[in-house]
This record gives sequence, C-alpha cells and structure tokens, in this order.
Amino acid sequence: MNRRTVAWMVLIAMCCFGTLVAAGPKPVKDFQIVQMERNPFFKVSDIRKVASFADFGKLATEGKYAKEIGAGLEQLEAANLNEPLMNFFKAPGAVSEGELAQDTSFQWMFYRKNGRARVMVNPVWVGRKNKPSPQNIAAYLFDLCFQGKRYSFALPKACMNLSLLKVTDLAPAAEIKVDKAGECLKTGDSVTVEMEVSADMANAKLTVTPDGAEVQNPDATHWTVRFPAAGEYTLVGESQRCDGETLKSGPVTLKVVPLTTLAMTVTPDCSVIKKPVVIETKVEGGTLSQLVVRDEKGTEVLNQKNPAAQVQFTTRIAGQYQVEAEAVGECDQKKTSQATLRFLKPLDAPVYLFGEAGLMLAKGCYSGFEYQRVGAGFWLIQKKLAFEVTPGLALSLTGTTPFHNFAMIDGRVALHLDRVYAALGAGYSGKVRDYEVNEGEDYGEWKSAFTMSTILGYYLNPARTWSLMGEFRFPVASDMKVKYNHAFLLGVRYTWQLKSKKNPCLAEAGK
Repeated sequence: MNRRTVAWMVLIAMCCFGTLVAAGPKPVKDFQIVQMERNPFFKVSDIRKVASFADFGKLATEGKYAKEIGAGLEQLEAANLNEPLMNFFKAPGAVSEGELAQDTSFQWMFYRKNGRARVMVNPVWVGRKNKPSPQNIAAYLFDLCFQGKRYSFALPKACMNLSLLKVTDLAPAAEIKVDKAGECLKTGDSVTVEMEVSADMANAKLTVTPDGAEVQNPDATHWTVRFPAAGEYTLVGESQRCDGETLKSGPVTLKVVPLTTLAMTVTPDCSVIKKPVVIETKVEGGTLSQLVVRDEKGTEVLNQKNPAAQVQFTTRIAGQYQVEAEAVGECDQKKTSQATLRFLKPLDAPVYLFGEAGLMLAKGCYSGFEYQRVGAGFWLIQKKLAFEVTPGLALSLTGTTPFHNFAMIDGRVALHLDRVYAALGAGYSGKVRDYEVNEGEDYGEWKSAFTMSTILGYYLNPARTWSLMGEFRFPVASDMKVKYNHAFLLGVRYTWQLKSKKNPCLAEAGK
C-alpha cells in the first residue's frame, strides 16, 4: 500500500468521525426511568442553585446549556421550538408546580450521560420496584403555544431534565352564535352574540359594520347588539390564540328592516253631508293595505284594499263615522290608525221660499178661480213661528174676459207645530167681479179692499215640504158684509228651506 492510498484512507476516516461527532448519539427510545436524579441534564451544583423556575430559565439560556438544548431539539427534528423556548425561559409566562404520577409517559426528555447531553424518546417514569407506589415526582409544568400547536412541558425538580409530555392542536377560530340569526329583525331589535372561546383563545372581540349599532359587552365572550336603524349589518368575531395568531370567525350577516309606521289625518274631521272629506295616510316602512269607514251602527260604508294615499269620502247621512287604516311591513308588521269624523246636516237659513196653487170659490159673485202664489217666510222662532209674505194671482174659471182675474198680496204670521200649519193673515185684494146676477139681485162686487185670512194646513211628509192648505178670506170694509163677500181656498203648497252658508261644525262648537 503506497503512501497516497494511506493518506486518502486517513482523510476519509477523519471525515466520518467528524460527522458522527457532529451528529451526536442517537436518541434512546422507550426507556423506563427508574431514578430521575441519576442522569441530570444540568450539573448537580447548578441544580442546587435553582429555587424557582426563573432560576432555571437563567441557567437554561447560558451558552453551554442553550447550545446543548438546541442540539437536542435538532435530533428530535424540533429545531423550530428552540427560539420560542429560549424566549419563554428568559421571560417566563404561566408556570405551575405539580406532580407527575407514576407511569407518566413522555414524548421526549433531555438527560446527560457520561458528560454528554442526550435525548430519550417515549420514556416512561416507572419508579423503583422496591419502593411502594405511587411514586409521584414534583415538577414545574408549563405550556408553549407555537404555530398552531400546544406543547405541554414538564421539568422534574429532581433532575431539571426538560421534558415534553404531549402536543395537541390548538383550537380553530372561535365560532360566534347569534340567537336571532334566522329571524326577521326590525329597527330597534336586539340580538345576543356568544363566542365559543376555548382555553387557547384570549382577547375576544366583536366587530359590527357599518357603524351605528349599539354594542354592549357584559362579559368577555357575550355581547348584546341593538340596531337603532335599518340596514344590513355584518358581525365578525375576533380572538387571539395563545400562539399569537389572530383568528376571525363569521361573518354573520343580519338584515334589519325598517319599522312600519302609519299616520292618518281626516280633513276636515267635521263636515256637511254631501260635501267630501279627504282621508290622507302616510306610511313608512310598509304599504297601506286597507281603509275602512263604519257608521254609528258599525256597518261598513267604505272598504278599500290597497287604497291610495288620499281618499275622498262623502255621505248623505249625518252622523259619526269611524275610520280605520291598516299598513303592513316586513317581519309581519301590522300597524293600524283610527280617526273619528262627523257629518252634519247644513244649517237652515232664516228664510224659506214656498209656492201655493189651488182652487178658490168666491161668494158674492159666485165665481170660481184657480190661484197661484209664491212667497217667502222669515223665521221668528226657528222652525216654529214665522212671518210670511205671499203675492199671488187668481185666474177666473167662469168669467169670459181677463178682467175677471185679480191679484192679491198677503202677510201672515204662521205657526208650525210638527205637521200642523196655522196662520193668520192680512193683505190687499184686487176687485173681484160679478159673473152672475140672481134675478136682478145684486149682492155687489168685491171692490179692491183690504182682506183678512185664516189658513190651516197639514204637512204631508216629515221634511215639511209638501202640505195641503185650506184658507178662508174676506174683505174688510163697512159696506161689504162677510155673509155675502168671502172666499174659500183649497190647494197644495211646496216649501223650500234655504240653507245657510255657515259651517254647522263651527256653529256647534260655538265659534
């Protein structure tokens, strides 16, 4: 073997040895630990200085030990844990003190043998067989959250061997529950929101967009959200996981519909029969579905479905009427509005007009006449006592010339008692001419003269428009005896009561 071959073999051997040294010993698997303090990772003199976990943290982050922990994590293919572990040791978070029960299994544990740092994989604490059970060991316990995993560590106080008990997945994003998510919401409604936060989560937060909702947070994971205005709102939950990652849950979208409101006005609320009033409605957040008008007996006199915003209503019957409007909106909202309106009969004017027509028989000339009169009445006591003026014309039915016709005018004081009409009149009559002479006897003609009259009538209808009238009239003159000069009239009369332009509603109110 020449020198060159020897040199190459030596170089190869040195490289292989260096690689083995760098790689370190392989982890020991499934080791049963009988005595914790037998192979401590730290020197016994250093362990004696540890009175708290903070003391351990200072020790573990020293140069030599820190490098050995890093090398051990590389053997375990867990080098990514080195930095977060060192940071935790420098500023310890939540650490508790407890006991590890006998037969506790570990995923791995650091230890030292023959002066070299080594790693056990899947060891089990079994204790000594010659000692009674249970043989629990005191330890510091802490968790490290990193990249979606929770690493549960143990540090037995007897040896200070850093150990991993288990690894669990961190909880996913916390869900938010909205109690009325499937219901129809309207302005002013509230919902209760709950976030299901696990032990891995902290700093729960709820965001509602757009702005405007009223959010109350009675405790860390519950909220009450009130919506004072209609719109579409998005609820997003947010929490921070123990590994530092911020997770969002949702979104939950809620539609809030506007409140249905209904206002109704009746203009005017008191009117005259046959004169329309305007029923006006204003609906927000819905539509007008029905408009009903009922009379005093509750009978519907108007019923419109989906009416217009303005509706005219009139009637011929005086009385009080109830108006009811109904509007419907989303979320099965129903709103009603009521109003009362009155219709009154128009006020009577102090004047009424009338016309009369009938037959007249005049004694003294034995002539028959047809008469017609028109007149006006003036109420002295409304509907009871009146003064009437009535001019008229009597047309002869027996005369041969128009000269037998005559005119007359009367003034009367008339009494109206229910359907009875009685009047006493005085007037002036034209000349009543003779038509016949009884065997040369001349009873005399009626000369133009003042007359007196008495009238009695009966109204044929409750409205007192049509009436049947009887009248006795005679001249007032010393040379004309009533026995031979008088007349009987029988006819019909129509009365037309004029209406006042005054508003009966204002009159009723005393305005």
